[in-house]
Amino acid sequence: MDEVLLVLLGILILFGGPILAFVALYKIGGLRSEIFALKLKLQNLEKKAVPDTAAEKPVTPSQESKPVETPQESALDTAKDIQSESLPKPVETNEHCSLSEETTASQPETEAQKPSDKQQTDQQMEQQDKQPVAARSIAEAMESYSSDKSPWKSFEEAFTRQWLVWLGSLTVIIGGVFLIKYSIENNLLSPGFRITCGVLFGLALMFGGEWLRRRPIEQAIAALKPNHVPPALTAAGLAITYGSIYAAYGLYDLISPLFAFILLTIVAIAGLGLSLLQGPLIAAMGMAGAFVIPMLVSTGNSSAWALFSYLSFITASALAVVRYQSWWWLGWMSLAGSVLWQLMWMAAVWENGDVYPLALHQILIIGLFIAPRYEDFFSSVTDAKNSLKHPFDFVGKLSPEKILGLSAMTAVLALQIILLSMDNFSSASLIFFFIIAGGLGYSAFKLRHCEALLAAISLVALYIVARYPFPGSIELPETFYVSGQEAGTLINPIIPPELNFYLLLSGFIAIIAAAVGFKGLTKTRTPVYLATLSVTVPLLAFLFVYLRVSALGADLAWSLLALVLAGLSFMAAKQVLPKRSEAGMEPALGVYALAVLAALGIAFAIAFEKSGLTIALALLLPSAGWVASQVRIPFIRPSILFIAVLVVIRLVALNHFDPVVPREEVDALWLLYSFGIPALAFAGAAYYFKREKDDQLVTILESGALAIGVSLVNLEIRYLVNDNNLYAQYYMPLEQSLQSLSWLITGAFLYYRNRLVPRIVSNWGSKILLSMAGLQIVLFQSLVFNPVFTNEFVGDWPLFNQLSLAYLIPGLISIIIYREARNQEHKKFMPWIGGIAVWLVFLDLTLEVRRAFHPLAMASGDILNAEGYSYSAAWLIFAGILLAVGIIRDISKIRHLSLGLVLLVTTKVFLWDMSALSGLYRVASFIGLGLCLIGIGFLYQRFVYPIGSEPDKDNDPKLPEEKNTANVEPTANT
Repeated sequence: MDEVLLVLLGILILFGGPILAFVALYKIGGLRSEIFALKLKLQNLEKKAVPDTAAEKPVTPSQESKPVETPQESALDTAKDIQSESLPKPVETNEHCSLSEETTASQPETEAQKPSDKQQTDQQMEQQDKQPVAARSIAEAMESYSSDKSPWKSFEEAFTRQWLVWLGSLTVIIGGVFLIKYSIENNLLSPGFRITCGVLFGLALMFGGEWLRRRPIEQAIAALKPNHVPPALTAAGLAITYGSIYAAYGLYDLISPLFAFILLTIVAIAGLGLSLLQGPLIAAMGMAGAFVIPMLVSTGNSSAWALFSYLSFITASALAVVRYQSWWWLGWMSLAGSVLWQLMWMAAVWENGDVYPLALHQILIIGLFIAPRYEDFFSSVTDAKNSLKHPFDFVGKLSPEKILGLSAMTAVLALQIILLSMDNFSSASLIFFFIIAGGLGYSAFKLRHCEALLAAISLVALYIVARYPFPGSIELPETFYVSGQEAGTLINPIIPPELNFYLLLSGFIAIIAAAVGFKGLTKTRTPVYLATLSVTVPLLAFLFVYLRVSALGADLAWSLLALVLAGLSFMAAKQVLPKRSEAGMEPALGVYALAVLAALGIAFAIAFEKSGLTIALALLLPSAGWVASQVRIPFIRPSILFIAVLVVIRLVALNHFDPVVPREEVDALWLLYSFGIPALAFAGAAYYFKREKDDQLVTILESGALAIGVSLVNLEIRYLVNDNNLYAQYYMPLEQSLQSLSWLITGAFLYYRNRLVPRIVSNWGSKILLSMAGLQIVLFQSLVFNPVFTNEFVGDWPLFNQLSLAYLIPGLISIIIYREARNQEHKKFMPWIGGIAVWLVFLDLTLEVRRAFHPLAMASGDILNAEGYSYSAAWLIFAGILLAVGIIRDISKIRHLSLGLVLLVTTKVFLWDMSALSGLYRVASFIGLGLCLIGIGFLYQRFVYPIGSEPDKDNDPKLPEEKNTANVEPTANT
């Protein structure tokens, strides 16, 4: 029973397709007859309306109606010859001929019609008669159908005409698989018969799909809308044929691997060929099968030559289809398959000697992927370069073929990196790289939009320099010693023989890159791009060689080589300088100038270390500034900013002072040149760059000079105060006083300079330094570290001690700053500055009195009569000085401060002296205070408010009413 069902199912699959096709043709014929009848009725209606219209208004030559060719007509015209031969004869009956003749004869001719009009009408009718009936009926049906289409009809059409068709194709494929599976499980048919039936069934579906596509009715449908039925049958046939041939090889071993490979390749090529007739899906299936075949079929002899020859043939076939059909996705599919096979081969099957077929395949990839639209690559090279702002200006300017071609070239360069590594940078792999690089480099100047490839080539070349393997052992010159000290090395070749080829290879890459970039400056619209490559590749190659070879202990006079690079860059800049007015040459000049700075920096980095390198880098700043002041060069200012930041980072981070493991032996002289020279270099660079333009760079350089200079003074103070120890864990009052004085003096100088020459650095530098000094003096020196609280020894001599450094001198400097603030009319700062100045002098006098009576321990000891009276006397003397200054300078605020100080003394005398003092000290305290108060009153009467003078309007204590009436002028009585 199962055998019968299997045979019936096979018969149904084999003959079901043709039967369904004949049934469809029969039904379509009936529909065609009905549509033709409707067409005749429409013609009769039009015939009745034509005479009335023609009689009413003659047709003039200017009103001749030209036939408008609709998409349906143009599409149907392409298929009419085939349809006229293949349609059944009963359709074109005698009735149709008579009716058409009657229709033609019944059309009246008006007198207004000219011979040309009549001739044109006859031609139109003749063409209409010649048009196939089926095609016209379908065209009219499709036109009427598309004129009123709802969303549901659109979905219904897509569902039935596309999705169901492809689902049916997939179902047929699955059914064929189940049929084969059933026959295998039940051992119904022999393997050979199964394979034969499968192949025949697949071929039948393929030929059936093509036969159905050639039917006139299918061509008419395809001319109007996509017809998915023929490609669905062909796709199913391709899949079944693939599976059957592979089963013959993989499951039953009926055919040899080579024969299976050939058969599958033929099927794949047939799929690509059928895709030209039946659409892109067939091409996708053929291409996918072609790239999967080598994975499915193993000949037992893994030959890279055979595989990549086959892949080259498949890729060429696919790209031929791409050229004629413009299916660029097929090109991407081919590129992905080629690249994946290269990667899989190198990862799993690589053997010695495979570099030749793989490299040749890569070269073929470049040529094949340029071929589909080679004319677009080779034409109008100059115009293409002139249309680009830079070599990577691709947005909106690359066609699909251009993107595919450039992607293929980039992919080949990426594969070159892996191929070089797999072949251990052999001579063959290097030769192939230089062939590919030379071809692409030449293409960069000859093909359109290919300049960007030079950057990719440079990356691969630098990869070679960075990863080229060294031999296992390198013989270096032997070191000899004298008295236990290293004296040098024995005479040996300068370059170790084992490194000869590597150094020659690296030098060759650097020279080629520099020469190609420099020579191409005049052949491109963006010379800065080629100039960058011409200096970047040699410099990076030199760095790679230096880092790799110097790690082995070989000294090849690296600093001298870096200076040679700097000299060559300078010569290139000198050659470009006369051409700077040409388009794009000025940025190129800046690139070569940057190369000079970079090479000098590398030379300094090799020759010096630690602080020496920092100083050398800092000296580049004024040197570049001087050059920039003589010749305006682009990119110099950004590069100087980078070097300045690098110097500051080295001063802050690399030269930090580690108390456990000091980086360098630090002393006062080391601090002087390590920080002093960079500070002067920053100042000099700011001076030179300011001559060209006063911009942000100048501000940064001036700020750096100020910051480094202040740091130098602070570090010197710390080193000298703490017994030559920068790593001291304490911050003593003497160091605080000196640091505050340095900030005060520098801030006061900047404050004064800002009035003469306004600068951002002077303005903000003075504010920051004066704020730092004020906070430290008021908070730390006056409160936290006050000798009265810390019991710190301040010195034996009056005035010449730490108290003067901490309070008296800062107070006097504050008075100077107060005067400058008054000159600059900074009235909102004056009260604060004046108050701090008075407070510091007052505090110094008080602490001087305390030190005089308790020089060794200011925090201990009772206040006796003499000390208590001395405070009052000192405060009164200070108040008198303030009063004299206030009267002489006519500054009311200073007079008020003196009065406040007198009130403080008065309060002290009455509250403390009266009880604490005794004897003559108490008498002297009260009498002295009284005389001072009387004297103050006398001075006020004599100098401030003398009798007979007008009172000060600002200080006159009048009532508001009196003030208002005093300002009213008397009016004359009339």
